[in-house]
Amino acid sequence: MTTLPDHRVGPYIRALRAGVRILAPDADHVSAAALGVHLEALDPHVSGPLLLPGRIDLRSGLPNLAWMDRVRAERDASVGVRATDPKRVEAIRRTDPELAERLMGRVRMLGVVGQHALVPELQVQAQVVRRGEGRNADGRRVRITLDRRIPGAGWTRIRVEADNPEQGRVVRSVGLGGDVVLQAGFADLLARHVVSPLAGLHGVLREVAGLQVHRLSRGVLGPFWFPGGPEPEGAPEWSRGALVLHLGLEVIGVEVRNSAHHDPFVRGLVAGVEGGGVFRGRRLAVSPGRVDAARAWVAERVGVADVVGLVP
Repeated sequence: MTTLPDHRVGPYIRALRAGVRILAPDADHVSAAALGVHLEALDPHVSGPLLLPGRIDLRSGLPNLAWMDRVRAERDASVGVRATDPKRVEAIRRTDPELAERLMGRVRMLGVVGQHALVPELQVQAQVVRRGEGRNADGRRVRITLDRRIPGAGWTRIRVEADNPEQGRVVRSVGLGGDVVLQAGFADLLARHVVSPLAGLHGVLREVAGLQVHRLSRGVLGPFWFPGGPEPEGAPEWSRGALVLHLGLEVIGVEVRNSAHHDPFVRGLVAGVEGGGVFRGRRLAVSPGRVDAARAWVAERVGVADVVGLVP
């Protein structure tokens, strides 16, 4: 963990938010809307000194867990508490300007956060996405989504689409609206394998959980490289001193008819599984002046360059 100087927190957060907007994470990644609200709350232009200092995970370059958790803690602490009157804050400012700034920061932050979803530290959800029909009326497909913040890696989402999950072994109950309650043991199993090789997780889901896996994906937002921040050994020359936000995706499933490897930071492609192929890709948002160099470097390694400019 490292602490940013207070004057750098705002530019850092705004650059990261801009990267998230331009990369536009889809449903295979953590919620872009929740992330946008969470990051906006951390911006000193909104929360003032309330959430300072800004602390960064040294390996990923992303806000560390404790810093992000302060947003949720402040919101939870405000439940049932009468909102601060701005006129009262102005009266306080005359005698204690520092306290007044913190109080106004809380008012503005709560106005941004409201009851919006925030990025969870760990969350597992499941729902029926297709019900059986005709002769296969008992069949159904369930989508299981796990969101987890991984120190050193990034914001990670695992999505499993499985046909006919066994009642009692994986599924505890299915509501009329299609919401699924999972067995606690299965949620724990999935959480333990968030960073396992995807082919290995696919095997665990089939052999240990007994799932008929239709599609399995892992989407990761991060790392984030920025001037003066952490940068791994061996990072490409074009990235030195630049803004670089990574958006990675791995998929194993029957929809992948031709396996493909488009991730320049990972060597090789794992073999496909029975009845499905493997896709691995990575999008990059980089400082505008480095886009051409980044595209050339990526294309040389994997043939397909998915690089966009990052303008804070």
